[in-house]
Amino acid sequence: MRIAIAGAGIFGLSASCELAARGHTVTVHEDDFNLPGHRAASRDISKAIRHEYGNETAVYAPWVSRARELWIDLQREWGKPIFHQTGFLALSSGSFEPGQWEYDSFRVLSDLGHPVQSWDMQTAVSRFPGFKSDGLNFATYNPDAGWLDPMQALPALAARAENRGVVIKLRSRLESIAVHDADVVLLANGAWLDRFLTEIEWPIEVTRQHEAFFRPVNPVQFEKDPMPVWCVDIASRGFYGFGLHPSEGIVKAACHRPGPRADAEDDRGPDVKAQQAVASFVSERLAGLGEALAGRSCFYTNSPDKRFVFDAWPGKGGVFVAGCGSGHAFKFGPLLGEWAADLVEGKEIPGWFRMHADRRKA
Repeated sequence: MRIAIAGAGIFGLSASCELAARGHTVTVHEDDFNLPGHRAASRDISKAIRHEYGNETAVYAPWVSRARELWIDLQREWGKPIFHQTGFLALSSGSFEPGQWEYDSFRVLSDLGHPVQSWDMQTAVSRFPGFKSDGLNFATYNPDAGWLDPMQALPALAARAENRGVVIKLRSRLESIAVHDADVVLLANGAWLDRFLTEIEWPIEVTRQHEAFFRPVNPVQFEKDPMPVWCVDIASRGFYGFGLHPSEGIVKAACHRPGPRADAEDDRGPDVKAQQAVASFVSERLAGLGEALAGRSCFYTNSPDKRFVFDAWPGKGGVFVAGCGSGHAFKFGPLLGEWAADLVEGKEIPGWFRMHADRRKA
């Protein structure tokens, strides 16, 4: 089949690689003049890859493990680091008991055979001394987790796609689902999805999520005592972040809770209110960081239940949607491409991702 894909972010490029590998003729249309696009949610200095998903860990963790292996395979092909295995530390002020995000994640991952550990705060701080432990009760640690470098991952996927015969057209925006030289159209254009989907009234919401950056007062100390990817009371407060970035020399911190609504064409500048909230949190929980540098906004494209959307456009043969990353899709990378290709080819995909009636009411 001749397939046109709208968007060269993580969904679009991953889909193009897999579809081309299955013998299809693929063209990717990207509005920006560069990859990753300057306004794309995929453009960032780091993206977390962790197996923990609270009471949904049993579903997501096997997919994360599969995606992790696919990333490592791409890294071998690319020849440069994409996946950085720093571990993932979840800190909590709650109780280590059923119903808590950290406990539920830990229990399932233990049952699945992952080498996760539970620590008291004395152990956690002795292992990672950059955290302030006042008011925190326990931590869990997953050594298999870490972070992905989007500025390597996206070019690596683009190179793989082009090696497989994909044509990537920059400064080329699909304005319509009627593409004269394509049998199939796959909409994978992130925050711009709503430009197409208003007709079918899928409840998709774009939100502005602030990312704050901090330079250590003593970078040498941060290099000596490296931090993992981390979160603190992620289910209730939403704060998370990374250790010292090896090339940028900065620490990134953000809040995963939904931010204000946004439009795809809005600027990606900092959110002052959110910047203050993250800076206050960092002062409360992390030692040795200076004042916040100029931040930026990442736009989440959210489904009502924060699960991805892979589905056909109702009533329009040959038009499909792959998106709604909801702030946690990047880690799945090449696996997103497998799901998208299965969707286009009429094969079975996880039922969670179909936009059935119940999801529209979530």
